Amino acid sequence: MPHLEKFSTAFRANVIHAVDAYIARKMILSIDSPLVTNHDCFYLPYNRITELILNYNKIYQDVEIDINDKVFKSDFKIKDNLPFFL
Repeated sequence: MPHLEKFSTAFRANVIHAVDAYIARKMILSIDSPLVTNHDCFYLPYNRITELILNYNKIYQDVEIDINDKVFKSDFKIKDNLPFFL
């Protein structure tokens, strides 16, 4: 019988890694120019940073996790912080 605490910890980490991989894959497919990535960090030329941030925000908003019929949806909005980046 698996140890419940270890399973719970591993499950949470695996969900986070799966979401990171989903976001990375969607980011690579959504940008039509060379994109440098380092795990969950993305780099484009400075003049395209708005496009990068808006794409990331849209992808992140699409993330939805369903566990035992309970749905978790992101409410994180990078676009609210755009003036900080520009």
